[in-house]
Amino acid sequence: MKKIIISGLLFFTFIASQGQTSSYQKSIYGGFLGNAPHGSVNFDMRLNPDKIGGLGFSAGLSGSYSYYGYKDATLGVPVTINYLLGKKNSYLELGVNGTPEFRIKKSEFMYTGTPIGVKEKDAFFHGHFNIGYRFQPLKDKGIMFNALWTPAISFKDKGYYSYDKKRSLLNFSIGLGYTFK
Repeated sequence: MKKIIISGLLFFTFIASQGQTSSYQKSIYGGFLGNAPHGSVNFDMRLNPDKIGGLGFSAGLSGSYSYYGYKDATLGVPVTINYLLGKKNSYLELGVNGTPEFRIKKSEFMYTGTPIGVKEKDAFFHGHFNIGYRFQPLKDKGIMFNALWTPAISFKDKGYYSYDKKRSLLNFSIGLGYTFK
């Protein structure tokens, strides 16, 4: 787990240092719902110099913690390849996402007054298709916003999306962040 986090931070550092000499537009934004059910922090970069539209990618970190008779902590790494179609600052955003998630669950249920401390580690993967609206500033910096429909595909019968297939088709995502060059 530590190796994944360190690798991700090194990757983001490399991308940010490359951007200092180029004119690729980049964004850092927070996403709510969608490919990270409890929210995520993401880095997005357009791959066409001096153009907003076209091919790009985003990668981020998501996490959650819950307590419902057991402690459940999850760390996810959403990675998306996206394409922007449009003019000026309004775009149709199309994308494909994959999110590996790692979960640690610890039970604290009681049995005749004695706690049962069952610990379970789990990993799963789910994907999404993204389609929606993105507002991307025309200038070198500014506020970006997106609203996406993100139907999910679960590849293991565990995790957030696997218990209700119909509900996963109703997923949406909202993102708000800052764009810079």
